[in-house]
Amino acid sequence: MLDKIRKIDPRYLFLLFFLGVFADAFLFHTHMKSPWQLLAAVAGALGTDVLFNYFRHKKWTFPQSGLVSSCGTFTLISSPIVWPYFLLGFLAIYSKHFITFSNKHIFNPVNFGACLVLFYCNDVVQNGGSTWSGRYFMIPYLLLVGTFLTLVAGRFIVSASYLAFFWLFDYFYLGQHLPANITSLAAPPFMLFIFFMISDPKTTPKVWWHQMLFAAAVVFIEGMFKLNRIPNGVLWALLITCALYAVIIPLAKEMAMKLMVPQGQGAR
Repeated sequence: MLDKIRKIDPRYLFLLFFLGVFADAFLFHTHMKSPWQLLAAVAGALGTDVLFNYFRHKKWTFPQSGLVSSCGTFTLISSPIVWPYFLLGFLAIYSKHFITFSNKHIFNPVNFGACLVLFYCNDVVQNGGSTWSGRYFMIPYLLLVGTFLTLVAGRFIVSASYLAFFWLFDYFYLGQHLPANITSLAAPPFMLFIFFMISDPKTTPKVWWHQMLFAAAVVFIEGMFKLNRIPNGVLWALLITCALYAVIIPLAKEMAMKLMVPQGQGAR
């Protein structure tokens, strides 16, 4: 049964997840965002993905991943103006195509773009969670679709582990109980992080216990940012953990293997 479920393309579920977010945003005006900002996100991510695919592979395609990144771009940040949405989408797709290691992109594209935009454009951009009004009737829908999505992508363990470690850290180090975190956990940008960013199949481990370690590393690094009052620590924590997982750890393993080979053995 689980094997049949995992044959479903998770990108369709991503779009179903975002459909609920968009319906709430435009029907109830909870996000204070405009259709022009959504179009800018689509142009920046989907449009850039189409062009980069053509220049690299000499053929026109409709990249579903670019459309999914557009939706993530629109949800993750908030700004009174339009161009930051285009910029984030462009940076996301640029990282996907050109910031790679062993022919794989290193970072979750939307997370990469969000870190840069929130850091360099913080005078006009803020984290999208601050504009979410907290309409709780949307939570069951987002949780249901998001949980099913992580099962299809084979990343349920990393999402569940992140939540568990997140609550443990906040309880033991910050003294916060679960009810104090409900509002932030209910925000679509936070759910976007759990069900879309930290569970990205392209940038996270496949093995279940590797997923637990990955989630623990994100929470630990995020906690260090929290203790030092550095904003958007969760996004930076994922960025750093992705770099460790995709580049630094494999290079360290390769160097260790070379050191373990006796001198002169490679010449035989």
